[in-house]
Amino acid sequence: DLTKKMHGLKKEERLCLQLAAILHNVGKYIAIQDDGSGTLAVLSATEFIGLTPERKQLVSLLACFHNGHVSISEYHVRQLPEPMRLVLMKLIAILCVANALDAGHAGKIQLIRAKQTERGLALTYEASADETLERWHFMKHSPFFRNVFGVEPYLVKRQARETEA
Repeated sequence: DLTKKMHGLKKEERLCLQLAAILHNVGKYIAIQDDGSGTLAVLSATEFIGLTPERKQLVSLLACFHNGHVSISEYHVRQLPEPMRLVLMKLIAILCVANALDAGHAGKIQLIRAKQTERGLALTYEASADETLERWHFMKHSPFFRNVFGVEPYLVKRQARETEA
């Protein structure tokens, strides 16, 4: 939601992003090393009530490539109609950054604001604990976001407010 002006995605595409964010690790039950393929297999075989076949495919591919290790020439991506490829790449870029910011699966980082600046996209956050792992994952995965949106994302830590005694 913080990058709505930038991505221009529709409400139903946001739903696909939410579903993929929740389901992106299901493939780890099949193979830890190749969880993307396992995720694609599980989600492709799952019935999603209320989703069209196209949206189901979008959720499955998005969850599969949640880490940004995908190219436009990937077989599954090439099977999509051209407009859907762009939507998929935008969603992967967003999920990839969001997933990196929860690398430790501890919910330590809370994004507060996204603002486009001369330098790029400033993502202001607060952290409830040491976020070294999450910052490292963010630096590792943010180039995909930059390649898709043409904007460099960077993190700005907001200092926690002191509570009154």
